[in-house]
Amino acid sequence: MVSKRWEAVHVAIAGLLAACAPQGAASTTTASSTASAAPASAAAEMGSLQKTCDGGKLADCVELGRLYARDSGGAENTAKAAALFQKACDGGEMRGCTELGLLYALGHGVGKDAAKATALLQKACDGGHMTTCTTLGMLYRLGNRVPQDLAKAAALFQKACDGGHMDGCVQLGLLYAEGEGVTKDAAKARALFQKACDGGEPRACSAVQTPP
Repeated sequence: MVSKRWEAVHVAIAGLLAACAPQGAASTTTASSTASAAPASAAAEMGSLQKTCDGGKLADCVELGRLYARDSGGAENTAKAAALFQKACDGGEMRGCTELGLLYALGHGVGKDAAKATALLQKACDGGHMTTCTTLGMLYRLGNRVPQDLAKAAALFQKACDGGHMDGCVQLGLLYAEGEGVTKDAAKARALFQKACDGGEPRACSAVQTPP
């Protein structure tokens, strides 16, 4: 059974995957009040990003891809997003690999492919994108789109934590507190929570005060 603390992790994973889903239209009130200004502004921003992306600024390819992925234009725009993320990833911009991996996980703009999604997330993690190490660790911890592997989750959380992503420290601390994928060690759990707390992760501060 999944404990209550891990229910929050399930929510976090759902949010991470949903983040790449194309967003629907805004409420009718908001849409009607901004209909005239928003399209022109968005088009100008996308045109500017396309120009800098074409000029080799891969971070802007990612930002443009994110705009396409969140646009309400349907499959055509998510396919454009995937192509932009692929370009960024191929060029060494690890956020592009992460975003493309999430599209493969969701099957948006590309065929749903858990193996490709995992490989892309692993590439981003190996390339130094520590947030993605934590995300991938959560997937392995929960067995979400990958076979559950607690030891691998622990290794990914450790890498993220060592790389300065404080949520990785929190997640590793939870594994030590529960003895999942690692030997149960309350002292290590507390030390990890303290490190994350000192690093600016407020949830870890609560865990230090009230350890699991």
